[in-house]
Amino acid sequence: MKFNTVGKNIMRPDGFEKVTGEAQFTPDFKFAGLLTAKIIRSSHAHARIKKIDISAAEKIAGVKKIVTGADCAQKIELITGDQSPIAVEKVRFVGEPVAVVIADDEEIAAYAASLVKIEY
Repeated sequence: MKFNTVGKNIMRPDGFEKVTGEAQFTPDFKFAGLLTAKIIRSSHAHARIKKIDISAAEKIAGVKKIVTGADCAQKIELITGDQSPIAVEKVRFVGEPVAVVIADDEEIAAYAASLVKIEY
């Protein structure tokens, strides 16, 4: 078998756009009515969720919805047989999704997420 590209300089068709910053990626596109989600993740490796307080975050203008495990407690077999897409009652690992803030833009979603209080 003969290799035609190993050890040779190959021009990428999108190389110029990427190195000059002209290439567009999915996050570069903005559409009317587009919402942004910010996932709030667990800072604990294994813990019971005592309380999630979303009251302050819900009051922020531009926040459309805050989803917690209580909102989607039904297990989805496509993900895993025993786990919800958002933690319900307990977290199993650092970084497990605990809540999702859906808002008009990234800044609002991030700010609202910072106001969500989780008691473990």
